[in-house]
Amino acid sequence: GSMGTCFIILYKNEKFVITNHHVINSIENTTIEVRFYGSFKIYLAIIVGEDKMSDIAVLKMATPEGQAIIENIRDLQWGNSNNMRQGDDAWAVGHPLQQEWSVSKGIISYVGRRTNNIWQELIQSDVAINNGNSGGPLLNMKGKVIGVNTFIVSPSPGAGSIGVNFSVTSNATKHVVEQLVDTGSVKRAK
Repeated sequence: GSMGTCFIILYKNEKFVITNHHVINSIENTTIEVRFYGSFKIYLAIIVGEDKMSDIAVLKMATPEGQAIIENIRDLQWGNSNNMRQGDDAWAVGHPLQQEWSVSKGIISYVGRRTNNIWQELIQSDVAINNGNSGGPLLNMKGKVIGVNTFIVSPSPGAGSIGVNFSVTSNATKHVVEQLVDTGSVKRAK
């Protein structure tokens, strides 16, 4: 199966787990296994909603035990991705190459690029993001989420990062997450 990174947000007084659609899409069944930092125990989560176009999925812990765990984990706050400028510092947090935990720092190279016919705004950065970091947060210097790490441009499959990484902006993600939680799907203007 595939591995990715997730993070927790609060919406309408409820905690949800955010990750990439492509991370959970390669999983056969509808239950997702979630492991929290510092623990080897696996907790099950269910998919609240997923959106292929923005590559965002919203999960909810499936058991009271799992729910209790995330109650004790601080949720991340959304930052305003429109305020990010070229040259701003950013951090990525995740599990690259299945390592336990890592934080990498870089700078924002561009905001607003659309590639591969993706409609929404992306943040391009040179933060070192590798396989397994997908779905993890891109943070500004205040520790607020300004993007969700989605994909890297790599010279060849498995070659790793060459310093061109894309994250879905936090403003787009927040919009998608709220629609998925409220209605189960994302409505877009035709």
